[in-house]
Amino acid sequence: MAAFVPKELLSALAALTLSLSAANASVAEAGPPQSIAADRQDLEATAADFQSRRFDGLVGHIEQLKRIVADAPIPYLASFEADGVRYDLVAQASDCLIASATFIIAQKKAAVKAKREECLREPYTGAALYLGSYYNETGHPDLALPALDTGLRVNPEDPILLSEKGAALISLHRMADALAVYNQGMALDSASPLERARFLRGRGFCLEDLNRLDEAEKAYRDSLVLEPGHGGALNELRYIAGLRAGQAPQAGGLYTSDKYSSGPAKPADH
Repeated sequence: MAAFVPKELLSALAALTLSLSAANASVAEAGPPQSIAADRQDLEATAADFQSRRFDGLVGHIEQLKRIVADAPIPYLASFEADGVRYDLVAQASDCLIASATFIIAQKKAAVKAKREECLREPYTGAALYLGSYYNETGHPDLALPALDTGLRVNPEDPILLSEKGAALISLHRMADALAVYNQGMALDSASPLERARFLRGRGFCLEDLNRLDEAEKAYRDSLVLEPGHGGALNELRYIAGLRAGQAPQAGGLYTSDKYSSGPAKPADH
């Protein structure tokens, strides 16, 4: 894995950081089960340190993040009842309206015993993303995978978690598994054009390593339609052309980042 951080990952972590610190009246603050309250508090402290010091700020929070990830109920419980309250755990604060409407309908049909409902942001996917990204960034993809897999059990359609898992698998040289993850990402309707471009670059890298050069070339060219001028993709296309001309294969890192989104790519950046 390259020693830089993809811009889209930083953007996702920064958005998570801001959402954790922002006040939101639709998310109940009173009376959640103690463990979820503690996990949320620790995640908010992590977010504050990440906001000020990026990955260096995560160092003192690794044990807390590991505990939050371990607390994730598997299989994931999107809602549960305790002490006459139905708690709805949602990934986005905007989902609270849907959860509350569903509860009202269930009450009218006498399908629930709870007297009231509280909506809570679940802490597990955020913790999984911080922890998995930190392990990837510090060269421990074997530790990143369990955390990312837990996050994906909670939200299997999170494009950033999928992208981070693909990067971890590539670092472990599990190219066929990484390719399957990137294919899964490409099938997401929710993925943005830039996220799809990143999935395509990951696919290209895997296919390149598997000596499926025609498919790799197409993946890189398709990525350039979504993100024109990306230096990493252009560099890989030059590398594929070199292989076809008899150039010896070279080891290299996965370049899916916006770092090389414009300007000439360096020959050594494969």
